[in-house]
Amino acid sequence: MSPPTLVVLAVPDCPNAPLLIERLREISTDRTEFEPIQRIVHDQAEAERYGMHGSPTLLVNGVDPFAQPGTPASLSCRLYPHPCGRVDGAPSVAELAAVLRPHESGAESCPTTPISDPAISTPPGAPPSPTTGSAPTSPPPS
Repeated sequence: MSPPTLVVLAVPDCPNAPLLIERLREISTDRTEFEPIQRIVHDQAEAERYGMHGSPTLLVNGVDPFAQPGTPASLSCRLYPHPCGRVDGAPSVAELAAVLRPHESGAESCPTTPISDPAISTPPGAPPSPTTGSAPTSPPPS
């Protein structure tokens, strides 16, 4: 079976497009298996034509596997929520593997690459992560 056609759609100078491409390469057996075509999207009409739901967007055989139903086309910065409550500028390696290699998925789905903006690395109201605050402690045994 041949690898899927992958396209990364991004606005010019999107800071998260390289992160998405690197994560795709991490799950490639030979660093080229999941090498995407990169397409720069310049305006809303192009975003609508290509199916971009924020930058960056990954299309797998023409479909955005991470888009929620009804999500409109957009040139905005895209953040990807992860099961652990964190958001990031690209799907995690495990989330990409689940889409591209569903028979091999099951690894941790939270990204290990830190994002630089702490305002978006921890959602409002979420407890601090062990790297940005103190970890919760359990009460001493009675």
